[in-house]
Amino acid sequence: MLKYIKRFDFLRYGIVGAFTVVLDFTLLAIFFSLLNININISITLAYFLASICNFFMHKYFTFKSKSKIFKELKKFIFIVLVTYTATIIIVNYLILQNFNIYESKIIALIFSYLVVYIISKFYIYK
Repeated sequence: MLKYIKRFDFLRYGIVGAFTVVLDFTLLAIFFSLLNININISITLAYFLASICNFFMHKYFTFKSKSKIFKELKKFIFIVLVTYTATIIIVNYLILQNFNIYESKIIALIFSYLVVYIISKFYIYK
């Protein structure tokens, strides 16, 4: 039974993650490609707006957490800042290596995805 519950958590995590990725890339495209906002500002705006959505979807849908929101939010902000910093570094490095912004962002997301799941499951929403 425990394996089934954990598998279902991971499935819900994947659904929320996929939605958040689509939201993040859509916002990035709007800010960078349509509005011609600076690349790092575009990444920042898209990342933090998608992260806010991600927090609430994981709290109430994925992990069905009953803990106090501010306790979880403090932990979540920490991990968002860490992964945001890694994202900016990875994206800018890859752009210097002639990757485009979207390829670079995908590679950065792969790094963040599993790390954030593990930290969310066992630290933020426990």
